[in-house]
Amino acid sequence: MEYKLKGKKAVVDVSLLKDDLKITKSAAGLTLDFPDLRKGALEDRYDVSFGDDTLKITEKSADLNMSKIIGNSSGLVVLGIPDIETDITVSVKSGDVDCDTLKGSADLTCYSGDITIGGAMNGNIKIKTYSGDVSIQELNGSLYASVISGDLSVNSGNISALGCKTMSGDISISAAFSLAEDAKIKSVAGDVSVNILERTGDGIFHVKTVSGDTDLKGEKRDEDEIVSAGGAFTNGFDLSGLDGLFSFAKKWKKGAGVRVDVNKPTDSSAGRIIDMLDQGKITASQAEDLLRALKGE
Repeated sequence: MEYKLKGKKAVVDVSLLKDDLKITKSAAGLTLDFPDLRKGALEDRYDVSFGDDTLKITEKSADLNMSKIIGNSSGLVVLGIPDIETDITVSVKSGDVDCDTLKGSADLTCYSGDITIGGAMNGNIKIKTYSGDVSIQELNGSLYASVISGDLSVNSGNISALGCKTMSGDISISAAFSLAEDAKIKSVAGDVSVNILERTGDGIFHVKTVSGDTDLKGEKRDEDEIVSAGGAFTNGFDLSGLDGLFSFAKKWKKGAGVRVDVNKPTDSSAGRIIDMLDQGKITASQAEDLLRALKGE
């Protein structure tokens, strides 16, 4: 299916339950393909609408008998986007998001799956993941990410703004930076590595970790801040009680048996718990109890 655009900007909204999303580059307008879908089954599986250069795709209830539609419980949605500015919002409950390239702004949420941008992201991107890795080959723009369980990596590009929080997972970024504002990176249980290839702008780096190694290299400045456990991040907490939190956080790593219930999404609850620990509103023991309750233990 192909949707012709009238203007020079597109808006796309995708909401999937169990399907994977593949975003490719199209030669003309917006294109949409469902390679796993049986003929005549589109209306049973998806709601698709297009108007005013806005495309909306919604996967219907997971309670449908999907074996009659595609022969299995999950499928693939292939979205083609031309080389124009696009505002895209994606929510995937149990599936992966794989992009060739994006231009414009992107807001991507995955509850249980990986997010991969194999080409360039030219613009501003916001990411939330609860169980999965994030990999961006090239980023030219801003990145704000919240990752509960999984690694985050950016391999090249020029980053204009940066804000990252992880609970369990490593952060690895190698790029040029042109920061008008400060870059902020926080990690509870994971290593942080930032390689500053080139640097312009007045912004400085604030890297804070509770449990994990930090490596800030390249064009560093004296005013850049690195704080490990016992510093400002813990707000004077007694660190002797943090062992349980570290152990619990590491269990959230992908492949360690953690599962996200897609029917009861945690939204930003885990991120708010991390923020409360950071702000000194709760103790490490209370954070551990809240995270266990969130996981359903």
